[in-house]
Amino acid sequence: MRSFLRRVSANRLTIFLAVLCIGLLCTAMLHLWLYHTQTRIVQERLTQQAALAAVRLESRMERLNEMVRGIRGAFLVDPDLDGKDFVRLLRQQRLTPELGDYLMAAYIREVPVDEVAEFLAKRHNPELGDAGQVTLHAPVARESYYLIDYLYPDNEITRAYQGFDIGQVVARRQALESIRDRNQPVLSPPITLLALKMQPLAFALRYPVYHPEMPLDSVGQRREAFNGFLSITVPLSSVTRWVEQALPANVHYSLWQTWQDPAWGAATKPTRMLEGGQKALQGGLHSEALVNQQGGQWRLVLIETPASRANLLWVWPLGLALSLLAALAATVDRPRQASRGGAIPVSRGVERIVTLVEHLPAMVVLRDAANVVIYGNRAAQAWLGGDVPLLGREDAIWSSAELDPGPGQEALHLVLPDRHGEERHLALKTLPLSGYPGHRVVIVRDVTDEQQREVELTLRRQRMSELLEIVCDWYWELDTEHRITYVSSSQFARAGINLSALLGKRSWEIDDGGLSQQEWDAHRERLDRRQPYRDFILRVPLEGRHYIVSLSGRPHYDSAGRFQGYRGVARDVSESFTWRERVQVESVRCKRMLEALGEGLIGIDASGRVQYMNPAAAALTGFSSEDAAGMPIERVLVMVDTARGVPLPNLCGPLLLGQAQTVRPRRCVLLNRYSLRIMVEESAAAMRDDGGNLAGVVITFRDEGVPEKLPEFEATV
Repeated sequence: MRSFLRRVSANRLTIFLAVLCIGLLCTAMLHLWLYHTQTRIVQERLTQQAALAAVRLESRMERLNEMVRGIRGAFLVDPDLDGKDFVRLLRQQRLTPELGDYLMAAYIREVPVDEVAEFLAKRHNPELGDAGQVTLHAPVARESYYLIDYLYPDNEITRAYQGFDIGQVVARRQALESIRDRNQPVLSPPITLLALKMQPLAFALRYPVYHPEMPLDSVGQRREAFNGFLSITVPLSSVTRWVEQALPANVHYSLWQTWQDPAWGAATKPTRMLEGGQKALQGGLHSEALVNQQGGQWRLVLIETPASRANLLWVWPLGLALSLLAALAATVDRPRQASRGGAIPVSRGVERIVTLVEHLPAMVVLRDAANVVIYGNRAAQAWLGGDVPLLGREDAIWSSAELDPGPGQEALHLVLPDRHGEERHLALKTLPLSGYPGHRVVIVRDVTDEQQREVELTLRRQRMSELLEIVCDWYWELDTEHRITYVSSSQFARAGINLSALLGKRSWEIDDGGLSQQEWDAHRERLDRRQPYRDFILRVPLEGRHYIVSLSGRPHYDSAGRFQGYRGVARDVSESFTWRERVQVESVRCKRMLEALGEGLIGIDASGRVQYMNPAAAALTGFSSEDAAGMPIERVLVMVDTARGVPLPNLCGPLLLGQAQTVRPRRCVLLNRYSLRIMVEESAAAMRDDGGNLAGVVITFRDEGVPEKLPEFEATV
């Protein structure tokens, strides 16, 4: 240790400590930068994961809403739909609990108090015994009960709810009555299943169902037309599975209910519904995302875990080691160059300059006042050859300009053969030697390669011009004031058209009025902002004819970044523009013809979604063309069997699946958006492209008047 201290003297110790401290400071700054970078990345990742998980939760809930809306459509057709048809509809739509992630689907029917006994007796199943029977409490005076009528699936868990009175809890009954009076589906808060107390918490999505053809404008009318509720019960374990499927394994999550519909009582503070994932990091980063539901709102909170960050402690051992190495390297003795008086002699500086000139690729010759060569570098001697003397020459080596005693002149371009007879391009320049009157330095550079590159560049520009003439009619340039300074007119010159009349003009000075003042203001604003533009349509009068041209340009700058104007190309689109106008006129004419049809016409794509609907179809279905655009045809066009009153499969289904080439027309009842029944004759035809591939289906239907009352649907299937 003492020997080390002796080697590192007081001055070296100061350098050692200074370098070590600087190294440790750099290590701390690196650690801080890595920490902040890692924090930003973790926060962005949590925000993205929370937003994605919220979207997936909303998508799951929207699937449940779509399922319930589809079942409610069947009840609108047949209010007395029995349990077998209820289960059959669910199975036809493949709405099994395994696919829908729900515990059970049920229909809750409003039963007056004097019809409860008859209702239970009619639906009593001897195999179930007394399980699930309703016990009426005399002290509670109620006009009606909300009894579960149909259940799906039928298993040991759901049988406990057969005939169960949903409204026996006062708060729940009040919520159901609020949903009934408002005609609005509502998502319940997490609830305990009264008949299944050992099961986890769940929430229910309930839709009110009313008798068709009855007004629903007021609360009294809704109570009069009310028939029951459709209910989908989803356990929170399914929501936990949804969240875990949408999130990686290294995060901690919690789902809170932040708002509930007033039907379930006054709003309280947020309630945590579930929590999971890895253990959260104390004081760690977090991100939140709202999940909007039908009659409720959830908040998904993600918190980082220890696995979210990488360990940065490795920075300190590495930084300490590098700092020690740098400090030791700074204190090691280095050999010093000996010099007299502490300065390099002048002769050595001259020698270095001469050495540098000797290795220059340019040829350098020094002449005195009598034009005698007193120095020449290696490149100059190589030009003459090793056997030809250079020093002492008085005649010109390359040109008589090197003998001119006047001041320095501009570089002179020469074309001379070298000693091998090969033609070379040279640039000769003479400079007076400062401090030596009459002495001159002759510098000759071989610019043959530069000349060849210039020729190649000229050829490339010529090829580029020819290519531009192929892809466009002409190309142009504008100055900083947007005046036309160059126009290539070779293609128009072949047609006898001179474009030179456009030079010096701005684009808005040559237009014949084809654009409005607003369009010109927008174009000038783009030019002032120096933004590129494409396909700017302009009408140009040339040689007694009006041309419609498409301009595309972008700003260009010099090497210092100064704006020099615009460059671009132009195409003559007169013919295509005229053809496009004709196509637009023909398209408008065809559209007017379709709109004038008295029959309803709907066009759908190959996936079964509405693409077009004429006014007659909009009047019959109750959907406007804007509302129906993109919707599945099954939701817009609901057809009912005239004999049994049950929904019919879509007529275009076999055409979309490729199971048939044509379908026969049919007479059926259209149930429109407002539950009105209209007798129609429906037909469909497939549309195919030039390759024979299915492009879509056209459906037509004609109004044949109001149908007679549909027959009552029998309970037996």
